[in-house]
Amino acid sequence: SRQSIIWFQKPNTDSDVDNYLTSGWKDVDYVVLTLPLQDMYRQRATTHDALEHATLVAQFDDLAVYKVNH
Repeated sequence: SRQSIIWFQKPNTDSDVDNYLTSGWKDVDYVVLTLPLQDMYRQRATTHDALEHATLVAQFDDLAVYKVNH
């Protein structure tokens, strides 16, 4: 569904996204990011917090997949 994938800049800026991320980072299961842009991802509160509670599970060149630990 559309709610399954969220662009990193949407939490805390898009009320539609915030309506189903009621628990913030705890509602995120995975974060997929491009490594050259990871500093930009971490500037967003929900994405930052999700990454602070995540484990790297896969990496493909400049793409990293993190599983958020709840």
